[in-house]
Amino acid sequence: MKTVKLGDVCEFKRGLTYKKTDEVAMSSNVVLRANNIDLSSFRLNFDELKYISDEIDIPESKYVQKDTILICTASGSKIHLGKVALVDRDYGFAFGGFMGLLAPDDKQIEAKYLYRILTSKPFRSLIDSLTDGANINNLKFSLIEDFEFVLPSLEEQRAIVRRLDAAFEKISAAEVLTRQNLDNVSALQKSILHNCLSGSADTQVKRLGIVFTIGSSKRVLMSQWQKAGVPFYRGREITRLSTTGEANNDLFISEDLYADYASKYGVPQANDIMITAIGTLGNSYVVSADDKFYFKDASVLWMKKNEEVNSRYVDYWIKSSHFKSQLEPNGTTVNTLTIGKLQSLEIDLPSIENQDAVVGELDVLTGETQKVEAKYRKKLAKLSDLRQSLLAEAFSTTNTL
Repeated sequence: MKTVKLGDVCEFKRGLTYKKTDEVAMSSNVVLRANNIDLSSFRLNFDELKYISDEIDIPESKYVQKDTILICTASGSKIHLGKVALVDRDYGFAFGGFMGLLAPDDKQIEAKYLYRILTSKPFRSLIDSLTDGANINNLKFSLIEDFEFVLPSLEEQRAIVRRLDAAFEKISAAEVLTRQNLDNVSALQKSILHNCLSGSADTQVKRLGIVFTIGSSKRVLMSQWQKAGVPFYRGREITRLSTTGEANNDLFISEDLYADYASKYGVPQANDIMITAIGTLGNSYVVSADDKFYFKDASVLWMKKNEEVNSRYVDYWIKSSHFKSQLEPNGTTVNTLTIGKLQSLEIDLPSIENQDAVVGELDVLTGETQKVEAKYRKKLAKLSDLRQSLLAEAFSTTNTL
C-alpha cells in the first residue's frame, strides 16, 4: 500500500470548445456539459443534451470513454465545481469545454476506485477549500493534481469497490423510497393549497394590478455593492426567504444610499410582497415588520397594497397552482415575469374575514406537512452521512494535500 498523488495515476483531458452558432436542435454530435452530472448522486444524467452541427469533426480525444471520469471544471455556480461522474460505457458523446476527463492508468488504479475517492469527503473538502471565499469559477487540474490518497493493490481496490457497491445499492434504494415520499408530500401540499384557495361563496375576481401597486426598485450599480451595511437582495435571496425564512445574503449597500432611496422612492414595508421575476419565477416573500433591505431591479418585483387584503393569503395564492396556471398557460415556459404580466393576473379574493380564516387553516395544515417533509429530508441527510462514513472507513488512511 502506498500514497500517491492524483496526477500520478491519471491523465487529464480538456473538453471540446465550440461556438454558439455550432449548436443545433438535433444531430449525431452530442456534447455532455456540467448539467449532465447530477450533483446529489454524482451520476451521469442525460435529461438535457446539447447537440452541435454534424459538420464539426470532433477529435477522438474529446469523446468520453468507458472507465474514465467526467469532472466539471467551470460553472457559474461554485457548488458544481469538481463534481464527477463515472463513465460506465462508451456512449459516443463528446464532453464540452467546461468539462474535463480523467483517464486512470489501469495498471495502477481501478476507475471505480478513483471515482469513489473523488466523491469522498477529503476530495470534496479540497474543492471547497479552493473556492471558499474566493472568486473561483474555474478549476484547473494543477489545483488538484497534488491531492494525495492511499492506493492499495489492484486486487484490494476491487475488493473495496465491491463492498462499497453492495452497501451503496441498499442506500440508493432507501434514497429512492425517501424521495418518493417527499414527492408525495409535495403533491399533498399542492393539493391543500389548491383546495383551500378554491370555492369561497363571496369570492370576487380582481386583477393584481388593481389590488397592488406593482413595480421594482431604483437601480443599484455593482460599484455600490458593499460587504456590510443594509442587506441587498437579488432573486436568490428572495427565494431563500420564501423557502427557509433566511436570506443568507452576502451583498449590502450603504446606510446613506438606503436612506436616500427611502426618502425619494420608498423601500419595502411590512406586508409588502416581494416576488422573483427572473430565473425561477414566482417565489414570493411577505415583508415582516423588522425587515430592512433593498433589492435588485428587474430580478425582483415589489407589490404594495392598494386596498384591504391579507398579504399572506396572496402569498399562499402565488405558491399555488392558481397562480402558475395563469403564469404558464398551456404548459408554456415563461423566462421572465414582467410588471405588466403580473399586473394582468387575476386572483379570486373572498372577504377579508374569509381570507384571514383560510390563512389560519393553511398555517396549520402546511405546518403539519412541513414536519413530515423535514422528517424525510433528515432521513436523506442521514443516508448521505452514512455514504460518506462508509467511504471514510474504506479510505481511512487517505489524506488531502
